[in-house]
Amino acid sequence: VRAVVPNILAQLEQRMNLSEVDQVVSTVWPIPVYQPRVRVWPQEIAPFHVHLINLKVGDSATDAACDTLMQALQSRHIDVLYDDTDERPGGKFAKADLIGLPWQVIAGPKSIAEGKVEVKKRSTGERHLLSIEDSVRLVTA
Repeated sequence: VRAVVPNILAQLEQRMNLSEVDQVVSTVWPIPVYQPRVRVWPQEIAPFHVHLINLKVGDSATDAACDTLMQALQSRHIDVLYDDTDERPGGKFAKADLIGLPWQVIAGPKSIAEGKVEVKKRSTGERHLLSIEDSVRLVTA
């Protein structure tokens, strides 16, 4: 599944303002962990375990890293929502936060040049800059 949920949210945003979208999402997806404008699915019931965000779609290095991550996570039976939309990073982050999956793995050109990706645990806000192999180990632990 490639960026299906963000496209649905984009359609909702066109029809309503963001606070109304927030209200609809909280009605449709009642999520126990709540902070203002931040929701996190509990790992046990999340529709996807990881939100993989490609910050520069079309860049061969970031595309390859995301493909490697997808394969590694799916081989461990981890459900991944892959955002490969051609949207600005701020929009991708806003939608990712609105969807609220337990983990975000962010692949950008700068971190990929160092052989790393950023991993964010949404429930605590912890961020780590890790190699692809270490990031897979962290989110599957």
